Amino acid sequence: MRSVVLFGAGASFGSEGIRPWSPPLGGTLFRELERCCASWRGLPAELNAAFADDFEQGMLDLVRTHPAEVAPLMRDMTAYFLQFAPQPGVPNDYSKLVAALGNAAPSVIFSTLNYECVLELALGALGLTIDYWGVRQSVGLPASGSSTARATSCPVRSALEVHSSRPALHFTPRYERSIPLTRPPG
Repeated sequence: MRSVVLFGAGASFGSEGIRPWSPPLGGTLFRELERCCASWRGLPAELNAAFADDFEQGMLDLVRTHPAEVAPLMRDMTAYFLQFAPQPGVPNDYSKLVAALGNAAPSVIFSTLNYECVLELALGALGLTIDYWGVRQSVGLPASGSSTARATSCPVRSALEVHSSRPALHFTPRYERSIPLTRPPG
């Protein structure tokens, strides 16, 4: 029998060892995207209100009322989240959990609701292979000057299984859109 560890949305928030800072929680995510991405600043007032009140409800309203805007907004949101990664040499909550699990770690299924990829990058930094529903990947931290994780197909037999509710945001091809990497105010 295998155990499942479910990381809810916001699980990376507050963890030490994440660069450039901890990802925002849902309540502040919309304002962060507005600050960083021009596409998120141009939404109609009713969507602004929905996103500011409840990000997930805002996404539902967006899909229902402005479906043509979904792809450009998701591309910019992906670029925004690709900046978050474990800080090399600094323990984070994910690496601490895997260390605590020890030899039991390969029998655990990790499942995440997070938009960002900090879990996968932290596991990759530990030299572990990730198994997305039977597709095994060796994951490396972004190269210096790049905000994109490297994922390669890997035929390793021992892998940690990761389930993600946001597979479209994980390990996208190199994305050249520039997102400012400045700490949010406050």
